[in-house]
Amino acid sequence: MNALFILLYTHFVGCLADDISLAKLTGSHADSWSMNVPSEVTVLVGHSVVLPCTFTHPYRHHHGTILVTWRLGRTFNGTVVFQCSSHNSSDGCEPLLNQGHRYQLVGNPRAHDLSLRLDNVTFQDANKYFCCVELSGPLGAKFENKMGIQLLVAAPAQIVDLSVLGGGAAGYSALCRAEGEPLPSISWTGPHGDRLRLEEAGPSQLTLRQHQTTRELQNLSQDGRYTCMASNAYGSDRAAVYLVHHTHGGGSSALLLMWISLGAKLVIFLLLLGALVWLQIRDNTKHEGSIRLQQSSSYENI
Repeated sequence: MNALFILLYTHFVGCLADDISLAKLTGSHADSWSMNVPSEVTVLVGHSVVLPCTFTHPYRHHHGTILVTWRLGRTFNGTVVFQCSSHNSSDGCEPLLNQGHRYQLVGNPRAHDLSLRLDNVTFQDANKYFCCVELSGPLGAKFENKMGIQLLVAAPAQIVDLSVLGGGAAGYSALCRAEGEPLPSISWTGPHGDRLRLEEAGPSQLTLRQHQTTRELQNLSQDGRYTCMASNAYGSDRAAVYLVHHTHGGGSSALLLMWISLGAKLVIFLLLLGALVWLQIRDNTKHEGSIRLQQSSSYENI
């Protein structure tokens, strides 16, 4: 009777907690309640993830309605993101609430499985999730694990921007921005493929915003390729910029050489054109002389 009273009471105050609260219950029925969930689950951003949750209850055969609820953030009064009900002895669970339509119950409540799948995971989905089960009937019992499942959202390192800044007296610098979770580590290699030391690569990494970091390579003095490398536990990425210094005097010399080259080509073209015109005029003169000679010979024969 003691166990019966406490289960009736929980119908009004909300879901029962985990094993700590169950220790207050007495009787064989109370000893049969349990819930098994992992402490945390990790998923890559953009992928799907299953949040496992299984439970046991003291009833050998329960044919009433089973209400499944998943909460976000806090136990008992957290935001409900998914809820469904399984009526009678049906294996299906009719959705009552599905926030964003990205959740799907993959477990079977009749088989004591409340596992939930979340599709197209984003960084904003990183939070604690709590599963709760409610059995209809005379006892009206509910059960929830108060520790919850911590969802960790990871992402491989990816370079999202690489640019060259400055110029003139201030010199040049290269800026590399990468994102990922955990935050990527950024390093640089110089034109000869050697990894630049920390002091050569400029100040320490700066965190621009959540999941993004940047590092600047200052005082670029050598021409060549500078490569930015970003890496974390889930992947790596690299990108390169090419630097070629041009002085003002060098630019004028190059421009002068270009004009000289174009002038020489123009002179050669004009000479060739003049030669072709001269040859054409000479051929026309010979042809006209030949015609006059033929006409003169015809007159003499007459």
